[in-house]
Amino acid sequence: MGRLQKLRDAAVLHIYDSLDSISSGAGTGEISRLDLLNIISANARTAEAAAVLDDLLMNGLIHQTTAIADENEGFFKITGLLIDEVDRLKAEGDAAGKLSSALKQAMSFKIFRDELLVELAKVEHKDGPGYFDLKTIADDADLPYKEGWVSKAAEWHDANGLIKAGFTLGGGIDENCEASLTADGEVYVEEYLSEMVNPERTYSSSQDAENATAYLEPKINGKTFRVAVEAGSEERVAELAQSLSKRVDEVAGALGQVGDTRLLVIGGLSLLDEISQENEALKRQVQEPNVVPASDRVVRRSDNEQYWFNSIEGAKDLHDAMVASNDHGNLDEDEFDQKLCEVRALQVLLDSPQVQWDVLEKFAEKTVKYLAVRFADNAIGHAATALLSFLGGLLAGAS
Repeated sequence: MGRLQKLRDAAVLHIYDSLDSISSGAGTGEISRLDLLNIISANARTAEAAAVLDDLLMNGLIHQTTAIADENEGFFKITGLLIDEVDRLKAEGDAAGKLSSALKQAMSFKIFRDELLVELAKVEHKDGPGYFDLKTIADDADLPYKEGWVSKAAEWHDANGLIKAGFTLGGGIDENCEASLTADGEVYVEEYLSEMVNPERTYSSSQDAENATAYLEPKINGKTFRVAVEAGSEERVAELAQSLSKRVDEVAGALGQVGDTRLLVIGGLSLLDEISQENEALKRQVQEPNVVPASDRVVRRSDNEQYWFNSIEGAKDLHDAMVASNDHGNLDEDEFDQKLCEVRALQVLLDSPQVQWDVLEKFAEKTVKYLAVRFADNAIGHAATALLSFLGGLLAGAS
């Protein structure tokens, strides 16, 4: 390890350890550039201290809060990346059996910081959502802490979106600091408790295993989502997520990347529609066992060549008419784009050698017929009416 790296690691620990005693800036928790240089200079020459400070700033471990007029002015705050660096150094120090006093102090604060969030979660679970005094919570829970730790923990949690904090004037440095837990804070508490040695630690009112929470991270449309599920249901939910991911990929392939939200909505509705139709088919099978369910009927290109060719051409004409038209028939832009996407999906569907009867019938009724009625007096309506006639011929010849 080079000298600059060693100086940087020492600076990280000393800065973290000194925060509660050198809040010298315009805002709570801010450190002046001069104070930072003095901390770093305890182990480095002046020129090296400046280089270490620039390195910390460039790598996002600290960020500037006020403008710098000269080399001894300006104020800074630490970021979550510096906390992560402290964690890394702790792990390396533990592995080597060497843990500096500065790092021990830093990790004591980190434990207090996380335990304070857990205690806030317990209070909110018991008394309901609201703003609660953090010093009172720490005292009631007998959490050991040094002066300034409560306000410093509140600032860290607030900056990372885990709480909504409110500070009022008056009292000591840790007085009059109230906070409310956010949704991200609840997730953080769950993850923190799951990593503890004692798995029974929880802020839930019930210790029953059946109420335990597990987490999955399914990937849909190339993005990973974190989902809380009931423990024991992970495999079933993972299969459901895989089905949704596959359907969203199919929709994206047909319509293009029209936005994550729209893809999820269309994919989800498509699956729900499929499930609904399967349920209806089962009901009909029970009520009319000799009737072939619509979901089992197919329209084959080989049996309906002329109507199929006319439908492909008709879908293309309808798509082109919609693209060229400036008349949206009182539809807003999103509604019009949705119908255009449905027409594109129909074009993709007609490229297959066969199509499920009920799927084709749904496009005919909910998309093409809708456009034929809504735009009856222009080119879109004329193209939709012609296409509806061709689709009717296909549906009539289904087997």
